[in-house]
Amino acid sequence: MSNSRNEDTYGVEISSQWEVLDFWKLNASFTWFEASSEDIDGNAPDTQWQVRSYLDLPYEFEFDFGVYFVDDLNGQNISDYTRLDARLGWKPMEKLELSLVGQNLQDPEHSEFLSGTDINLFKATQVQRSIFGKLTLQF
Repeated sequence: MSNSRNEDTYGVEISSQWEVLDFWKLNASFTWFEASSEDIDGNAPDTQWQVRSYLDLPYEFEFDFGVYFVDDLNGQNISDYTRLDARLGWKPMEKLELSLVGQNLQDPEHSEFLSGTDINLFKATQVQRSIFGKLTLQF
């Protein structure tokens, strides 16, 4: 058995980190992707980017913030979206952290991708806005 398909994919990914101040870091990345395959083209985003900020605050608090963009998936009829996430963390002891996290804050829900094994049974995954608390104990 052989595969006689001729398909190409290519792209670029750029990522950087900047320590603005001792207590503030910024991360940014950009991805561009192209495919000649009908199976892939339209089923993977052409562009994606993200910008994240990490702040160390007084009294062992941290504040992280991120903005993420994902291009549309024409092959799956899914629109592009921008996601906004934030986290406020407190580390009262070296191995204990309490966090309040918000994900997808600007939008009650959006479609991200399709799942399934049969093309006729594919359904968009609806990602909901979420706010939750987190307790992390390391030992």
